[in-house]
Amino acid sequence: MNENDIILMLGELESSTKAAHKRIDSIEILTRSVYELATSVKAMQKDLCEITERIRSVEETPKKRWDIVISALISGIVGFAVKGMFI
Repeated sequence: MNENDIILMLGELESSTKAAHKRIDSIEILTRSVYELATSVKAMQKDLCEITERIRSVEETPKKRWDIVISALISGIVGFAVKGMFI
């Protein structure tokens, strides 16, 4: 190996090193993007859980009202029957 071959190899090595650093920089950017995406998904999951709870409470409201109506009807019928027995 002579001096020119060594200079040529060092130039190739330098080019390869620069290319590797560019790839590493790209991977770092990609890693940050994935982290931000994961953080965003976690926040959306929390929001989705809250929305699900709110939907459940909205769905239960008519059921509660229906239970109150049935209770009132039964009370009325029992009251009417008891009143009829004592008259």
